[in-house]
This record gives sequence, structure tokens and C-alpha cells, in this order.
Amino acid sequence: MMRPLRSDVAAGAMCDAVVAPTECRGDSMTLRRGFVIAGLALVLGASPAAGQSSSRIPRIGYMSADSGPNPLSEALLRGLSERGWVEGQSIVIEYRWAAGRPDRYPVLAAELVGLRVDLIVAGGGTPGALAAQRATSVIPIVTPITGDPVGALDAAKRARADALIVLASSVFNTQRMRLVNLVARQRLPAMYEHRLFVVDGGLMSYGPDPVDLNRRAAVYVDKILKGAKPGELPIEQPTKFDLVINLKAANALGVTLPPAVLARATEVVR
Repeated sequence: MMRPLRSDVAAGAMCDAVVAPTECRGDSMTLRRGFVIAGLALVLGASPAAGQSSSRIPRIGYMSADSGPNPLSEALLRGLSERGWVEGQSIVIEYRWAAGRPDRYPVLAAELVGLRVDLIVAGGGTPGALAAQRATSVIPIVTPITGDPVGALDAAKRARADALIVLASSVFNTQRMRLVNLVARQRLPAMYEHRLFVVDGGLMSYGPDPVDLNRRAAVYVDKILKGAKPGELPIEQPTKFDLVINLKAANALGVTLPPAVLARATEVVR
């Protein structure tokens, strides 16, 4: 029997801060001190471009939960290229891959600090960003995506849940195929936060586009390398939200999606 899915899809804005306090005023957020995590974030530090020789090629560190180049790292490179930064010519990037092991973040962050990079782009969500912040109080840090895992699949099964919402997590991101398959075996309709889960077979996602967030991180990298003070840059909240639906997954689950929901979808995977 086909199960109907409610069509009331809604989203809200969140002002989310970790470690240091922030102040939310309407749609804007003002950084007061320390380290803040929200969408795109910055750690206070000296501007690397100040006093640099114009002939010196900036070096940035890139830390990721993945095992190698991926759509997110490629999005950052595209964003940098759009602003005139070409890897190997006008900028050098030191990559460090955690390969799905969050416990490696402190070691990777320490390596980047030891290389005396001018700036660190800390992927891997909140664990990666915190590891970078603990490793240095001087080097500016840009973190494009944040989020921690909430709940567990076994707990949902024991609670006889009718559906599942999977929040953003660096661990989930690197293990998304395994997670999608586990959820499918439990026959639980699931909504994810990122499109990549739906492309890999998940039912649907609604949230910021992680590829777009990584591309937008290049804006901060560009401004800091050109001399902007990190503490004076506003924190940017995500503005692009996508609803992505996988019809093949819906059919496998016996879920009927109302036409109103399909009409609002940014992308439909068939």
C-alpha cells in the first residue's frame, strides 16, 4: 500500500554559535569575540596579507573528512578561480584528508599549523573546525559547513519511528552510501540535509547546498588573503536551500509524494 507523505515542507533560519558568544540582530550576526560556527564562519586571527610581499604566493591549508578530492573541495577551487586565485600559480593549497576519521583532525590541524599556512579552510563540520581552532590562535580559519550527528538508526527502529531526519555530520557525509543503504533496509522514509544523499539513493533532502557553501567559502579566503581582518567580516548564513527528491527511492518505499511537493522540488532524481 502506498503511504502518503505530507506536503507541508517548511524551513527556518537558525542563529547557531559554539564556544564563543555571538549577537543576533534580525538577519545579521555580529561577531563579538573568539570562535563562532554558523554556515560560513571565521576564527579571529591576524590578517595574513598584512605586511606580505606582493611577490609571495599565499599558502592555505585545506582539511576535509574525505579521502581525497571531492565535489566540495572542487567547489572551493571553483570559487577561488572565480576570484582570480589559480592553484599552483597564484595560490598554494596544502591538503589534509581525514578519510572518515574525526580523531585525525587534531593531527592534521597541527600539521597545517606547522607548515605556517596563511589560512586554514576547515572542512569536516564542527569537529574539524574545533580542532583547527585549538591548534592555533593566530591563523585565520574558514569553515564552510557545520553540524553534528543527532540520534541513531537503532534508536529510531526501537522507537518504531515512521520516518527519519538525518542532520549534517562529517561522519555521515563520508559514510553516506552505507547510511543510505542501512536506512533503505529498515524501510524508513528519510529526509537528509544534503543533496548528495539523495543522489546516492536517499528519499529526499532539504537544506543548504554543501557544494555552494564550499564555493562561497572562497569569498572569505579571498578577502582575508587580500588583507581583510577576519574579526571584521560578517558571518554569512546560507541563503540557497534545495529540495531534492528521489522518485526511485519513493517507489521502493511505497511512498506517494503529493504533486504540490514535487512542484516545489529544486531537483527530481528519477
